[in-house]
Amino acid sequence: MPINLFLFYRFGTGALLILLIIAVRGFRRQIWTRPGPWALGGVLYLAFATQTQGLVLTSPARSAFLTSLSVIMVPILVCLITRRLLPFRLWIAVTVFLIGLLVLFYSSIGSSISKGDTLSVLCAFFFAVHILLAQRLVRQEDVINVTAVQICAVALISGIVAAIQGNIGVSTLSIHTGIAVLYAGIFATVVAFGGQLFAQTRIDETSTALILSLEPVVAAVLSVVIGRDSGSWALLIGGSLMFIGAVVGQLSPASIEPKVSPQGRSF
Repeated sequence: MPINLFLFYRFGTGALLILLIIAVRGFRRQIWTRPGPWALGGVLYLAFATQTQGLVLTSPARSAFLTSLSVIMVPILVCLITRRLLPFRLWIAVTVFLIGLLVLFYSSIGSSISKGDTLSVLCAFFFAVHILLAQRLVRQEDVINVTAVQICAVALISGIVAAIQGNIGVSTLSIHTGIAVLYAGIFATVVAFGGQLFAQTRIDETSTALILSLEPVVAAVLSVVIGRDSGSWALLIGGSLMFIGAVVGQLSPASIEPKVSPQGRSF
């Protein structure tokens, strides 16, 4: 299936679900008219477009490794933007995490650089920018409505691009593809990104990047569990170091007070 058509189906499914949630929970018009949440969706689209296209042109292992480099981009961008040094604890956590990442993917990294690798690095950058922008927005706005705007933005952009490319209505959904779209639209979009933005009301940007970058470890473990891959020392040692780095990043984190809604509920 063409990349933008898949993104349109995935985020379109997510948009329908979260709009139903908004209808029950409450529509915040002021959030939908501000540029920030829409910009967040635009950055998220760029991240997914470069990641998905990169996967077509490089191996999954290389893509996972390069995408996880957002874990070092986030603290660097924070330092450049705020002109302040992060706590030493976070730099230790990032260093341990990167060592584990290298151990986990050392045998599959190789030396040659492909176009897919470049796109994967761009994806890491866009994900880092997304985390930073989200951190600012969730302290000011309603998380559910911000999540809804960014999901609708990705669906809109990918739908327009797919239409320009002449892909709308070309590919039909099989049962297996439809199940994949539903899973990606509900769990990997609404639940995952809603959970991320909610979590960012309570933890800092670098901690968020560390936790999100555990994705390749979780994927590797699941792959072993379902029999697609065999376990290895690289997975055990590298995955353990990455997990330790994520845990260290949460020790005595910077205080972020939970935001309180006008009704007095924290979210």
